[in-house]
Amino acid sequence: MFPSGHSGRLASHLRHTSSVSALDRLDLVDWAAYPDGYGAPTEIPHLIRAAVADGRGVGENEALDELSHALCHQFSVSAVAEPVVPILVMLAGEVEYPLSAELISIVGYCAEPRDRFGDGGRRLVATTDADPIRAAVASLLPDLLRLGAADPRLRPDIGAVVAELPEHAANTARVLHEWFEAATEGDNPFALALSLALLGDRGVRVCAELERPPDYWPVEMHGRVLDWLLDRPNDEPEPTRFDRAHANLEAAWGAR
Repeated sequence: MFPSGHSGRLASHLRHTSSVSALDRLDLVDWAAYPDGYGAPTEIPHLIRAAVADGRGVGENEALDELSHALCHQFSVSAVAEPVVPILVMLAGEVEYPLSAELISIVGYCAEPRDRFGDGGRRLVATTDADPIRAAVASLLPDLLRLGAADPRLRPDIGAVVAELPEHAANTARVLHEWFEAATEGDNPFALALSLALLGDRGVRVCAELERPPDYWPVEMHGRVLDWLLDRPNDEPEPTRFDRAHANLEAAWGAR
């Protein structure tokens, strides 16, 4: 079994044991080796199995709601998320939509740049480039992009995960742009545009190039993107990535 601190090895191992289902791979993790966060880590595999057995989305699937809260709560992420995210991504390729999208959304929450907590709220690691949970999610970007290529319904949720990892924009911005160009109105192109806007300079440059027919990507949509970014709460003294994306896009679109 894989103890804490080995998310990269676990993700790689899971990716190359395709004959084993994602649920069976829950047995590969030593859950007891992880500190308590928002409940006992040993409950995580039970919640995942119950969520899959239920099959419904957030708000209807009690186990899925409990799983999300057990991993991510009030601007922090439990350390046990480290081995969970590769299993959730693999499950997203095995279950039906919309549960697949909900699982990817949880992965996105885990990737957000927040402090990591465990053991009754004790701070485990500050958000840095060495954050093991973000590193685990980053290692799964190829798998997520493959899921999006296979099912366009998952693209907005995958885009939200990608947006949390702007340091990988060189490999992801163009894919999001291609998805946006291929999107129909029901595919939520607004969400894809927001994800592009949050990918930093490279994403902003791609987003600034977006062109749609007048009845599909109207000027008002530009305003919706800008308003969404502007309305993000900011209690920090320095501009956030939302503020920077808003300023950059406003300048790019205003110059057109």
